[in-house]
Amino acid sequence: MWLSFLILLIVFSLLYALTILSFTYGWNKTKEQKVSETKILSNSFSIIIALRNEAENLPNLLNDLSALEYPSSNFEILLVDDESTDSSYQIISNFIITNNCNWKLLSSQGGKKHAIKEALSIATNEFILTLDADCRVPNKLLLSYNQALHQRKAKMIAGPISFISKRTLWGQFMDIEFMSLVASGAGAMGIRKPIMLNAANLLFDRRMAIEALGEIYESDIASGDDIFLMHYVVNNYGEDEIYFLKDQDAIVETPAPKSLNDWLQQRFRWTSKAKHYKINYTSLTAIIILGFNILILASLILISFIGEFWYLPIALFILKTIIDLPILLSAARFFDKKGILKNLLLLEIIYPFFIVFVGVFGLLIGVGWKGRKN
Repeated sequence: MWLSFLILLIVFSLLYALTILSFTYGWNKTKEQKVSETKILSNSFSIIIALRNEAENLPNLLNDLSALEYPSSNFEILLVDDESTDSSYQIISNFIITNNCNWKLLSSQGGKKHAIKEALSIATNEFILTLDADCRVPNKLLLSYNQALHQRKAKMIAGPISFISKRTLWGQFMDIEFMSLVASGAGAMGIRKPIMLNAANLLFDRRMAIEALGEIYESDIASGDDIFLMHYVVNNYGEDEIYFLKDQDAIVETPAPKSLNDWLQQRFRWTSKAKHYKINYTSLTAIIILGFNILILASLILISFIGEFWYLPIALFILKTIIDLPILLSAARFFDKKGILKNLLLLEIIYPFFIVFVGVFGLLIGVGWKGRKN
């Protein structure tokens, strides 16, 4: 039994190392972009924001949107309210009237996917940009996407997202974990094996999205429109049609979850999508990462019974830290968050417990979006 466990551990350790190092290579291979003021502003965008009960965050969002540096004739803003029970609808309506904005405020029922579908049906521009209502939007965001499209057209471009940092140890853990997800997803795109992205900063071709409407936005699967649309692009157009926009001027900031429960619910929602994945690079990557972390915890349990090889869990934690460190250091520099890595070793010890708990329970429980099931 012990020998079988060691063989399994070695196999998963090698697979984990190869996976993370390949993401590190892909992340570093992806060139950073800097917005140039001389680029022709020829691309047109429809910004879609689905929202529900975001009255607290809307003033910042609306001000950010009104400050976007891009010709107003080349973009439109579609805000879709999904039956908010607070003052969200009225706040947006008042802002549009007061500031004479040529924006559209829509109403929808049934969840985020239905809200996006509602906006897609009337969007007129070539590219769709989805954002979340609780985000802070940089004023050069459209300039950045425009420049990226001049350099390389694609069906889908994933933009960088960062948590608004909290200085607590708990805040650092959330920040590092989220940053590692963004960097790993970007690195996977860099090696042409996309595994994940986030609709909080996501650009895609409108005609392609309309084509995928029935499969993605009319399905009964709760949430996950961003990941399933990514899979649609891969299956129908190829991995080359997806890439990561590595530009600091395109970083969209989002608040970290306010509580442990909020954070877990968010991660459960993300994890719950996995049960609907077909066998692909996304699911294989999830199995490798979850399996490696399960074996780390299993080694702790085994040595407590047999009393031998007490150093094995310590060696595994150190090994994991060494493997993770290069991509985390590079990502922390890009997001200007080097300071959050000072407690990395402690957080690496916590992480296997977290990922195993979320990975297992996320597949077992049902979750929704803002009280909705879609």
